[in-house]
Amino acid sequence: MEELEEAARKLTIDENGDGKPEIYGFLSRGRERLITASFATYLWNHGGSWFKKENGKKVSNINSKESIDAYVFYGRMIRKYAPPAALNNRPPANAALFAAGKTAMLSELNFWMALSEDPKRSRVVGKTTTILVPRGQAGSYPNLPTTSLAIPKYSRKKEIAYMYIMWMTQKHIMQMGQNAAVPMCRRSVWEDPSYKAPTPGWGASAKIAAEYGIAIAKPQSVAIGQMRDAAAAVMEVAIRDGSRAAIQAEADKQAKIMNELIEKTEKGIDFRGATPEDYKKMPESEQLVPIKVEGLENLGK
Repeated sequence: MEELEEAARKLTIDENGDGKPEIYGFLSRGRERLITASFATYLWNHGGSWFKKENGKKVSNINSKESIDAYVFYGRMIRKYAPPAALNNRPPANAALFAAGKTAMLSELNFWMALSEDPKRSRVVGKTTTILVPRGQAGSYPNLPTTSLAIPKYSRKKEIAYMYIMWMTQKHIMQMGQNAAVPMCRRSVWEDPSYKAPTPGWGASAKIAAEYGIAIAKPQSVAIGQMRDAAAAVMEVAIRDGSRAAIQAEADKQAKIMNELIEKTEKGIDFRGATPEDYKKMPESEQLVPIKVEGLENLGK
């Protein structure tokens, strides 16, 4: 993480000396509840998590020391090295800034790589790749957000819904997504001759994430929207203020709100959500694989 921040500092460049960078070193989500998908890996890599188990109960963990460490780091990265638009942008706008060459690094879900490789919409075609978020004090936990399809038990058209899911998950349908740089869950589409990773680093990091990734993009809970809002409220303070005391105070406040939501919406439900001990730890050697397959000489260019 220290190396990431040092790189962001060096790559924030004021070309004409007017005090305003023309190129920013880092960009990630800073807008409201959307931040959870990008912040999740930083949270876990620092040793934090959305929830923990305490005396047999699921409780919020966003106010733990490790979680505050993550908030402090991520907030500082946005505040010091990202364009001001990061506070308002949605992911497509951030990806467009990266494709325009306005930011040196974009920390995002890897399918946005497709935009930077589109010659009609990008100025950096052939000049980018994708690697894993750096290890933190607790290790490396790739975020594996998923778009899931489910049929409610109250549905009056279960058979039609089932047929749609069967159609949607066919190999040839998923192959189109895989070939468009959207990672799919069917192993066969990764092995199909028609598939080619956008870059070697993208392909290697996506495979590692599929092996060790965790579905932590959002706080897993019944009241998921309100939980995301609570997590985002802490990040707002981390970005705008940055003092550890202010972040801790807001985290304590929002953790209380989250615990009240758990009590109200999950009473009698065994719905703990993901915690670090649920998953196998990614070996440190895997962290460098995407960089090695890309080649340091190519990354240097």
